[in-house]
Amino acid sequence: MNKNFYLIILFILGGLGLFTACEETEGVDEYANWKERNDAFIDSIARVARNNPEEWKIYKAFNLPPDEEGKEYSGDVSQYIYAYVINEGDGNISPLATDSVRINYRALLINDELIKQSYTLDEPDRNFVVPAKFVVANVSASVDINSSLGLSTAFMHMKQNDRWKVYIPFELTFSGIRSYSNLIVDVDLVEVLLLNHD
Repeated sequence: MNKNFYLIILFILGGLGLFTACEETEGVDEYANWKERNDAFIDSIARVARNNPEEWKIYKAFNLPPDEEGKEYSGDVSQYIYAYVINEGDGNISPLATDSVRINYRALLINDELIKQSYTLDEPDRNFVVPAKFVVANVSASVDINSSLGLSTAFMHMKQNDRWKVYIPFELTFSGIRSYSNLIVDVDLVEVLLLNHD
């Protein structure tokens, strides 16, 4: 009987330990140190991009003054977007700020939280997905995905059929997402719609 009693006590204590462990796990804040984590993330992306110019593109935000002649980067990673080239397009024109683009996109935070997307498949299949249309420099402070200085900057350097994964520091993202959140946007530029520039 003593042996069974000790087994029951051991079982109860073990159950309490599991319950406590589950409670502690549920209380973990996945956004703890969020700003620091986003800062470290964009710093590491900037390093990778600068060390791999054959696969990456780096552009300063279009609303900021250009870097001094002969100075490639100002050193402030928050002023640039970093684009990993998935596919080089066949277009020869990049849109201006007043032009529009048709794109397939998926926007995520650094923890893979989905912010917005124009397709639900694993990949943007042009046979089944109607691309979203945006004015390139629509930088109003709305929750619209294109109200991002960083994404507008990317559009101005992309060509038709380019597909880039664009890493945007939180300083160049739109205000409709969690504070201090970098944005990762997979952009498939389907079409450039030029405004009449006469």
